[in-house]
Amino acid sequence: PPPPPGPAGGGAARPVSPGGLLGTFSLLLILPGDIGGDAMRRVAKLREKVLAPCDFNVKLPAKPKEIRKRFAEAARTQSQDDTTRAKGGDLGEVCGGDLPAELEEAARALAVNGVSQPIETERGAHLLLRTA
Repeated sequence: PPPPPGPAGGGAARPVSPGGLLGTFSLLLILPGDIGGDAMRRVAKLREKVLAPCDFNVKLPAKPKEIRKRFAEAARTQSQDDTTRAKGGDLGEVCGGDLPAELEEAARALAVNGVSQPIETERGAHLLLRTA
């Protein structure tokens, strides 16, 4: 019998790299602007919007489902990463060694449904959301 479909839309499950599975993540990228720090400020503002409290009760934090929904919408409308933008930032399963060192360090520190602080790499400013 054929192998069961993998978790990211069919096909065989991805083999785990020697770095081990880190989890399932989504990514948002803002390319560096002409003004120093502009991309980091934009990503910080997007993070605030993603994590904003519930509309009906500002004392309650946003629920995980709402965070994932907001992150996906921000990635679709604001991200400049051509690979993940159309998928709402979805990176799928990420293993050690798949990401630049700065992103991997942040990925390892995130709990499920956690959103990273803005991360700066040579490519630009990023946010990560751990979805599983």
